[in-house]
Amino acid sequence: MKIQWFKWNAKPAFEGLNPADYEHDPEGFWRHGDFLWRDLLVDMRPKVIVEVGTYRGRTAIYLASLVKELQLDTKIICVDTWVGSPEHWRTDHEEYWQLNLKHGYPTLYYTFAANVVLAGVQDIIIPLPTTSESGVYILSKAGVSPDIVFVDAAHEYEPALSDYRRYWDILPPHGCLVGDDYMGSGWDDLTKAANQFSSEVGIPLAGTVGKFIMTKDGKKYEFDEKGGLMVPHLPLGK
Repeated sequence: MKIQWFKWNAKPAFEGLNPADYEHDPEGFWRHGDFLWRDLLVDMRPKVIVEVGTYRGRTAIYLASLVKELQLDTKIICVDTWVGSPEHWRTDHEEYWQLNLKHGYPTLYYTFAANVVLAGVQDIIIPLPTTSESGVYILSKAGVSPDIVFVDAAHEYEPALSDYRRYWDILPPHGCLVGDDYMGSGWDDLTKAANQFSSEVGIPLAGTVGKFIMTKDGKKYEFDEKGGLMVPHLPLGK
């Protein structure tokens, strides 16, 4: 008997969800994103993007809005447990209260889902509620080979390095890995993990404060002074 895995192209996951029933962010909080994304999507025209670590959905929704604007045929799969990272469980941090615990368990997923529906991108975004480790296994078994993987999950050295290694393995030859919080304040271990991974695979990364990018085929992207990508056949300095 053939095992049926994650139906990532099945009917919309958010069908029937009423955002008014759940806590959600102000409409439009997702309208601004990092400069690199537009340039990267125009250059790669991806069919599948996997985001590892989604939280409330800001980046995923921004990407989905670009997909619509650029009229791309793209799906975005969001891998997250929606129970928070270690820093979210510090009661002296604002993020702790954003978990919105109900009977001791976070309800963050429903904030994310409500945001997706409010933004009108439920036909593009597909949730995969699991750990990053299980997520890459499920995606592999389901035959999903994303053009772009964006990793914004664990920020500790070993877990971050493991995420880079695992998701790199499911990228196709032209695939692209983007990492968040590179050279970010307080995230030295994550930056160290990204540099270590680049050294392991023998492919240089391009980095700026907040992001790094590397491709399996060694395509050399660079960042401009605004944080946008400099792609050979795109106008520079956007």
